[in-house]
Amino acid sequence: MKPIGFNKLSPEDADIILELSQKLSIAVVERLAKGCERKFYIETMQGEKRLLRINDMEHYDWLEDDFRMYEYVAASGISVSRPVNMGSFREGTLSYQLYTWLDGEDLIAALPHMSHAEQFSAGIKSGTLMRKLHTLPPENETEPWGIRFGRKVQKIIQSYNDKPGKSKGVDLLVRYLRDNQELLDNRPQTFTHGDWNTENLIFTPDGQIGIIDLSGENDYGDPWWEFWLIPCDLNLSAHFYTGQIKGYFEGEPPLEFFRLLSYYIAFSTLEFLCDLTGEGDPESVKCVLNWFDDMRNPIPAWYFSQVIATHDDIPEIVSLYRSLIGTPGCTWGEDYPNKETAEHDINNGWLYALKKQDRIVTVVSIGDFGELSDLKWKPKNPCELARIGVRPELQKQGIGTLLLQHCFEIAKNKGFDGIRILVAKTNTAALALYEKNGFERCGEVFRFGIDFYCYQITFKE
Repeated sequence: MKPIGFNKLSPEDADIILELSQKLSIAVVERLAKGCERKFYIETMQGEKRLLRINDMEHYDWLEDDFRMYEYVAASGISVSRPVNMGSFREGTLSYQLYTWLDGEDLIAALPHMSHAEQFSAGIKSGTLMRKLHTLPPENETEPWGIRFGRKVQKIIQSYNDKPGKSKGVDLLVRYLRDNQELLDNRPQTFTHGDWNTENLIFTPDGQIGIIDLSGENDYGDPWWEFWLIPCDLNLSAHFYTGQIKGYFEGEPPLEFFRLLSYYIAFSTLEFLCDLTGEGDPESVKCVLNWFDDMRNPIPAWYFSQVIATHDDIPEIVSLYRSLIGTPGCTWGEDYPNKETAEHDINNGWLYALKKQDRIVTVVSIGDFGELSDLKWKPKNPCELARIGVRPELQKQGIGTLLLQHCFEIAKNKGFDGIRILVAKTNTAALALYEKNGFERCGEVFRFGIDFYCYQITFKE
């Protein structure tokens, strides 16, 4: 009996499935379009979902190593397709590999349909998964990373120097690589995926991240090298990659990470340049130079760092407060919030900021101020948000949503089980922001001469 879906296969694929259908108890089959390798989704007679890969036997030794690598990673508890079995057929000319199936949607397809908050959350989970993968040690003694990767750096620089065409932008990348090679010294080495990108990750129905393709560049090396594969077009994914970095480090990374990130991205950009003979810089080079301010700042322009505000930040914070006076929905005046307000919040450890390349772009005070304790709230131990401000020129760019995601993480880390906030009834943009990010309206109150709605959110355990 032919499997369901058999008639939709090409004649060549149909012959393969027909030959394997009895051995693998195939009841349902669907060819997967992704990649040049033959891959199929199958369901067995027993109702098991599987991923079936077909390859030429000449690659069998490599495939055995690949199969073993899946077993190695799966044994650590990482969410990845688990190997089931492998073998040969068609008189030893073809091989098959069978893996468990991970339900979900390829992350690259799911991200564009997510809100900024959901992208950031997915990034956190991706970074957490990557960190877990990097706990796997090298199976064998490896050459020091500085020597091993340093050879690749020198090779690519020499390749560029040998070409007749040059450009100012690429020259900057070459100089940066040459002048900062000591960053590679004494780096730890772990198991690395080698091709960590949204095409090889899956977004599962329960909102988790899994690895759907472990094949290709698996190796051992500096775990931070894994971050080099960040696309130039971040219109739909800047929040994801910001979250991925924060998830990996469980907070803000050290400056050393950004120095190596900029180094690895400069290297990979140079490595993949094919035509250096034309005038001007390729778009990928312009992108990287824009990110890193012509390689003068290792923190990329799209990254938002979260900091606890200090007294040195007060002039910039007060300036941000003042810039919002008179904007739609803002109820602030010259006397509030002010320098004394900022000092008070800083002294209590309440005032946080998001910075973009050392410039404060948004601020918020988070804590148990005692200002709203007389009102009724669902959370048993909530904190309060107050004095939230985003620079006017940066509003309507998803920064408010990103700030709320940071607030959720800060509040949870401080032991709070939810957040409460008052929002002026006239601040329609803020009302929409909170409702979009899971807050519920739970009442209204008149305070400080202003009509407010009460909003709250309780964190899921």
